[in-house]
Amino acid sequence: METFIQSMVSGLLTGSLYAMIGIGLTVIFGVMRIINMAHGDMVMLGCTAPSSRSPSSKIDPFLSIVIWFPVAFLLGAFIYRFLLKNIVPAGELNTLLYTAGLSLFIANLVLLVGTGDYRTIKLKYASCLCAPSGSPCLSRSASPLGWRY
Repeated sequence: METFIQSMVSGLLTGSLYAMIGIGLTVIFGVMRIINMAHGDMVMLGCTAPSSRSPSSKIDPFLSIVIWFPVAFLLGAFIYRFLLKNIVPAGELNTLLYTAGLSLFIANLVLLVGTGDYRTIKLKYASCLCAPSGSPCLSRSASPLGWRY
């Protein structure tokens, strides 16, 4: 039963991420008439930036979203204002080609700065097991809250 609930929650979260990406594409094309081929790369940049903090900084990845959200907004505004605003009146094909090139640039820039390897984030509260019945956080050893498994 626990695996079923975990699968349902995981599917719900993944589906909501896909829905947000789809809504973003719809708004960009429907309102601004921009075919944004770099949308997926911008989503990838927004997802990897909070988790790419250096281990020496003690900032939690979920708290760093508060820092990265305005940075991502300003990056998107910069891309539109200085890169796309003059291209959009030239036609949709030019916008398509320009954003495809921007997509390649962003993907390779992230690959250059980071690596192509898988990474894991080790958080103190990530090893905490929470039962669906609402019982407190349980861990195989001592948890940060002092409960035992």
